[in-house]
Amino acid sequence: MNQGDKMASPICCQADWRGRARSMWIRARTNAFAHKVAVSQLGIIGGSVFVLQTVFVIVPIICVGLTLHCITTPNTLSIKVAGMSVQNWVTVLGLTAIISNGVGMLLNMLAARFQWGERRLIHKNLLAGYQLVAQKARRLDDQGLKEEEGALLCRHLEEIFEIYKAMGEEPSDRAFCKANKFMSKLKAYPFGITSKEFV
Repeated sequence: MNQGDKMASPICCQADWRGRARSMWIRARTNAFAHKVAVSQLGIIGGSVFVLQTVFVIVPIICVGLTLHCITTPNTLSIKVAGMSVQNWVTVLGLTAIISNGVGMLLNMLAARFQWGERRLIHKNLLAGYQLVAQKARRLDDQGLKEEEGALLCRHLEEIFEIYKAMGEEPSDRAFCKANKFMSKLKAYPFGITSKEFV
């Protein structure tokens, strides 16, 4: 059980739908923040890997181009550049191209294995889903809401929440810790909730 669920477990035992709605808002908002943290983290990793993949695709092309230029230009192999002959530089450029190619392939394999982009999209969709649940749960804070309508809406939101929880991709405990800090800094809370509950 993650920290987002542990936080609201005492409230979940209440039979009253208003108490369950209060718990639902806390859990949904906390999960939304946790998925937001996960989206940010995976975005940084995925973006960095994409930049490196691009670099290791361009480097071999440049190296091969320079190598062909040196080989096809007459009387250049004996010339020295930075204390090394052009022939030695051709060897260095060839090795650089091979190594860059290998690193690029390794990054492609890692991207396929860990699926940073795909996981980020899943977290992004779950973020939107939990935000929707939390937003609709605020309607249950209306004191003028009819008991039957409130109970039906609360049960409906609980079922939606359970569906999102069953979708598989969960943020880390560290993400939930950060989400808890975000919760403590909100300016307004429904259901009489205070920031002290998240400290």
